[in-house]
Amino acid sequence: MPVAVAAFVLSGCGSGDTPPLDDMAKCANIHFATTPKVIAQHRTVDFGTGRTASVVVDTTKDQLDSFEQLSAIGPLTPGVPSEWRSEQWMDAAVAESLKTDTGNTQFHDYHPTAPARWIVVHDQGGDQRRVYIKVYCEG
Repeated sequence: MPVAVAAFVLSGCGSGDTPPLDDMAKCANIHFATTPKVIAQHRTVDFGTGRTASVVVDTTKDQLDSFEQLSAIGPLTPGVPSEWRSEQWMDAAVAESLKTDTGNTQFHDYHPTAPARWIVVHDQGGDQRRVYIKVYCEG
């Protein structure tokens, strides 16, 4: 059964000149041992000095295990954040697997004045995983 991963992070992300994964590493402690294949990415400017960055990446189960350790991701629980089902993702083609809980696990943490992270992992079958990450950065 396929499993997808989605993550949203709120924190101090950088400018549009820096790759989103680099911004997420700095502001939200999102780290991959090996750079995954980026499927989609998006940035928006929010209120005040805030910015939201989102990425969708493809990786393997082995890389996902190290991602969870390096990023201090807590236990994943079944499902998808409810607001993700109605939210318009960057590309409908990559968001289809977020419409149901099937094959998905999630993690989120939020600490005011510090990063908030939402992650969904989608099992695409075999060793393949798709990870959805969204971050909000201050500063």
